[in-house]
Amino acid sequence: MTTIACNREEMACDSRTSFDGGEFLTCDDKVEIIGDELVGACGNTDSIFKFLHWFKDQSKDRPEFTDQDCFSVVVLNPKGIFVYLDSTYAFRVRDPFYACGSGSMAAKAAMLCGKTPAEAVAIAIKCDKNSGGPVRNYAL
Repeated sequence: MTTIACNREEMACDSRTSFDGGEFLTCDDKVEIIGDELVGACGNTDSIFKFLHWFKDQSKDRPEFTDQDCFSVVVLNPKGIFVYLDSTYAFRVRDPFYACGSGSMAAKAAMLCGKTPAEAVAIAIKCDKNSGGPVRNYAL
């Protein structure tokens, strides 16, 4: 899976991608900069691409998602943190930070202890076998 963590100023992610056969590789596209927004995504790759295709041009019809579509998208922009869970409908996060992916619990615990999103992802990598590689950090 992955680990993505953000507060209201920055977003960080790991760079490990896993495949059904248990293979891993390093990637650099878990967070995209779209306009003035940082958009981090984890979950099923096909579902993420379907969502991002719509998100980049919201004048298009909303895509239909099925039970097989499984993804989390976190958007950080000047208005706050917003989360999309398996749909094109967002909810606002009122907490000062958010994390998603298989390493999210470790990242949330680290941020509760005062760590930055990048430090939180680095800690999550030590706790979650599905997160790994270099930590990538993006400022809003």
